[in-house]
Amino acid sequence: MFEDNILYEDDSIIVINKPPYFPVQSAKLTRPDCVSALKNLIKERDGVKGEPYIGLIHRLDEPVEGIMVFAKNKNAASVLSKELTEGGFSKEYTAAVILGDDDPPEKGELTDMILTDRKTNMSSVVPAGTKGAKEAKLEYSAGEEHILADGMRIRLLKVLLYTGRHHQIRVQLANAGMPIAGDRKYAKACSGLPLCLAATGLSFDHPSSGKRLTYSLRPAFIEKIISAGQS
Repeated sequence: MFEDNILYEDDSIIVINKPPYFPVQSAKLTRPDCVSALKNLIKERDGVKGEPYIGLIHRLDEPVEGIMVFAKNKNAASVLSKELTEGGFSKEYTAAVILGDDDPPEKGELTDMILTDRKTNMSSVVPAGTKGAKEAKLEYSAGEEHILADGMRIRLLKVLLYTGRHHQIRVQLANAGMPIAGDRKYAKACSGLPLCLAATGLSFDHPSSGKRLTYSLRPAFIEKIISAGQS
């Protein structure tokens, strides 16, 4: 399965489409994850002796599908990590949000202070000045609308992420009255869908050549929304 998820690979990096509900890195040795799956694939496919190097550069929440890049050596990991820290990565997400009675603006920018509770693994928008809170910023633009068989209105949003806070997109959109369909943590109405959030665009400079690389994908949850739509 995991070889089919590879979008690009060379001696320095490997770019994948992480499957939804599949962890990037698991604390449980018996549970498969992206890092271990890639190591096993390279070891078996290339006949590598010992444990292959897979450097984790960034993360996605377990239920979120999407594009990720991993380093295949320590030098590439160092360059990519620096690029990420300095804002050289461009990340685009697609979310399907539940609409209320009033439609949100076609475009918008959200800036909030977010506080994370590690005990509950949840975050919340809090007033400025709250101890431990961090600024979170994103912008969005609205796309096509779907109506489910039960009458629920769903709209696709393109989201550009400027900070990388815990559950940031899920928390900020819910706080703005646009909860993500299928979000069982932050949305009261879950719609029976999986979490409709995916990392659908990623751009970064190659750690060796410096060439700008850009990848995009169509999230699998869109077909599920269409299937759940009114006939």
